[in-house]
Amino acid sequence: MDKPSVAFSEILTCEVGYPAFCKPLDHPSSLVSNTKYVRTSPVVSKIVDGLDRVVEFETLNTKYIRIGHYPNSVFHEYEADKISETGS
Repeated sequence: MDKPSVAFSEILTCEVGYPAFCKPLDHPSSLVSNTKYVRTSPVVSKIVDGLDRVVEFETLNTKYIRIGHYPNSVFHEYEADKISETGS
C-alpha cells in the first residue's frame, strides 16, 4: 500500500527512529492539524539538502515533503511565486 504524501512548511526535529515535529499543510486525516506542529509516528528515513535541512522524510505511515520540493502541487507553485517576487 502506498503511503500518502504530505507537504510540510516547517520542522523542529527529525531523527530516524524517533517522531518528527513538523507543521503539515495538507494531511488527509481529520485527526491531524494542518495549522499547528504535530508529532509524527517514528521516522524511518530522511533526505537532507546541502545545508543539512530536511527536505523529505518518511514515517511508518506517511511521506512528508517540504514545500518547494513538492512537485506538481499548488504549494510548489506558491513557493516559486514567493521566490520570484522577493528575488530570494
